[in-house]
Amino acid sequence: MNDLKRYLQDNIDDSVQIESWNRQAKQRLRLQLYGLYVFYRMSFLDNVFIVVVPKDIITTRVMINQLKQIYEASGMDVALFLRETTVYQKKEMLRERIPFIILDREMYLPFMATQLRSKNDRIMRNTVDSFTPATQMIFLYLLYQSDKDVTMNQTADDLGISVMTAQRGYRDLLQLNLVTCTVSGKTGRKKVFRRIEQSEYYHQGKDRLRDPVQENVFVSKVPQSAKIIKSDITALSEQTMLGESKQSIYAMNVKDRSILNGFEISREQGIDEKKPCIQLVKYNILALSRGGYEDPISLILGLSEKDERVEMAVDELMEKMKWYTE
Repeated sequence: MNDLKRYLQDNIDDSVQIESWNRQAKQRLRLQLYGLYVFYRMSFLDNVFIVVVPKDIITTRVMINQLKQIYEASGMDVALFLRETTVYQKKEMLRERIPFIILDREMYLPFMATQLRSKNDRIMRNTVDSFTPATQMIFLYLLYQSDKDVTMNQTADDLGISVMTAQRGYRDLLQLNLVTCTVSGKTGRKKVFRRIEQSEYYHQGKDRLRDPVQENVFVSKVPQSAKIIKSDITALSEQTMLGESKQSIYAMNVKDRSILNGFEISREQGIDEKKPCIQLVKYNILALSRGGYEDPISLILGLSEKDERVEMAVDELMEKMKWYTE
């Protein structure tokens, strides 16, 4: 995978990360299915997903069914990596909307609304139907701020992201007319952004928000080095009249997942023994936190329970936020 990583770094995303996911795959997949592929975890253009490489020749139809099984078992988006393919095979994968990467030739990632048709093409994005994790983080960052101007560099510093990532996020928000941009500075190159009126901003953008939780991981105990905040029902119960949470639930950036190695236990054991649950969030959730709690919109989007009493607690949490209730 080094050649793929090098190509992506040189041409598309210099912060791309690829690491082995074989150990996690062995824990979650049937042995027969696990033995057919090599598994990687990729962080690319602010998305985290699994990349699988076939160990041997597998018919297209069988491979498509297996990728769907891997997706269901992992709860993560899955892309197939191939060094070469036939016209028929590519046509079948496109018809079934199966994500794939063909080295130096083509990339089709529908869960990112992204397609790269040749190494000389630029990334093409469709209409912004849903926010990428980075765009969603920037959207929320601006939502919680008072009406003020912010720069690209300030956003990148505050959220712990690259300027390039901030640039892509603002491009999406500009396309949707959720922010305005003016140019200032001595050189006339400094871009300053301002969101539109808060209530209008939220209600125009809310349908593009997505559940930020990539994965729920139960642990025997929370590692001391883990940068976490209270989330989900735990955070909601401590800020409202909702009864005390039976399980301690926390959130952390999915990019820090390796910190949990050696502490992870099965979901069944975690629930039975009421061990801590860590929500791995697709963006830097700590940058949006308030008082040690997950920000309210990320919390609502990632709720693991949604019954009448939880809905009442959500209403209580948000009742003072006019932009939400109007």
